[in-house]
Amino acid sequence: MDTSSKNNRFRAMLGATFVAASILGIVGKSPAQINPVQQQIAFAGPPFAAITSPDGKYVFVSLGQPANSIAVIRQNKTFAEVVQNVPVCGGADGLAMTKDGRYLIAAVQPPGTCPSGGVQIIDVKKAIAGDSTAVMPTIQTDHTAIEVAISPDQKLLFVANEHSGSLTGRTLHEPGYRQRDRLQ
Repeated sequence: MDTSSKNNRFRAMLGATFVAASILGIVGKSPAQINPVQQQIAFAGPPFAAITSPDGKYVFVSLGQPANSIAVIRQNKTFAEVVQNVPVCGGADGLAMTKDGRYLIAAVQPPGTCPSGGVQIIDVKKAIAGDSTAVMPTIQTDHTAIEVAISPDQKLLFVANEHSGSLTGRTLHEPGYRQRDRLQ
């Protein structure tokens, strides 16, 4: 088995573990904790990351090929259920959310409809409602974008690029995003 296949299997296993832990209430607890009885949710593609909404009512799960989407899971008192699948332009990997819960940011990698890898900004309210305009155009960074993080002051977005050995920094503000210098 080549290194790439081993890495992909490890990433899928790690993602699935994190998703299960998040759904079971082990990770990402919030003031509105809802801890469904042990439950597994099957997805159309391998899960990579999961993040909860600030109010704890939703879990967002990034899915790779062939799904290329973000699963929106509503946590109820006794169970959790997928309520939307938001298509993104490529395999979805790392996730970050603004402190106010307004935007979800997903690292995406081709293949898919992405011209290159990068990030997609998703309007959370629109995603929950199933609005097809929830996903904004791809912000290109690197074809191996894998993880994303937002600075504590919510002004900068950082994108880790898996194979190029780099970190891309961007100013994070509405309505556009300006690329900052690539950090090596």
